[in-house]
Amino acid sequence: MARLRTSLSYANVTATLALVAALGGTSYAAIRVTSGDVVDNSLRSRDIRNGTVRSRDVRDRTIRARDIRRNALGSTVIKESALDVVPRAVNADRLAGATAGDLRLRCPTDTVSKAGVCIESSARTPAGFVSAVDQCSRAGRQLISMPELDLYARSTGPLPQPEWTANVYRNSDSSLTPTEQLQTVLVQGFADVGYDRVHSPVQHAFRCVALPSN
Repeated sequence: MARLRTSLSYANVTATLALVAALGGTSYAAIRVTSGDVVDNSLRSRDIRNGTVRSRDVRDRTIRARDIRRNALGSTVIKESALDVVPRAVNADRLAGATAGDLRLRCPTDTVSKAGVCIESSARTPAGFVSAVDQCSRAGRQLISMPELDLYARSTGPLPQPEWTANVYRNSDSSLTPTEQLQTVLVQGFADVGYDRVHSPVQHAFRCVALPSN
């Protein structure tokens, strides 16, 4: 100890204290580094450990579109109902300016929808078979068929009188002339079936049908 005391000097003690202070200060600084100690724009991606930055470390509403890689966000992370209409797609729900409602198929006001067609709700004035076909054609429609009129009579009510249908067949009765053999099906009441010749002076009521349109 005597020898150690003789070796001590003011310079030795000062140097030792300075070394201890320097080492201790470095350790303290390593523990207490704050944002003020970091130069702006100096940290790089490789300086941050993977998986250490979490959502709570990012201030709300600070990330901008340019901060996100293109096509990195999918439909599973975006609430599509919250998105506005794309400026160039304002009319995306229209076709040539028409809405889906405008394009929906409808029947004319004087018809009812049955059997996939639009059947006139009121029978037309009695006429001959050929005249009935012609009148429907001039109206841009066609004479109703037997299955269509059958369904209409069963669902709407009894037909008060026989009505022509477009179903024509050939009667094999050899006592009739070829012209007389051409007959058509009539429907009356609750789809009761009758027959009459195509080329005859007799007249019956009839209905035309149209296709649904927009």
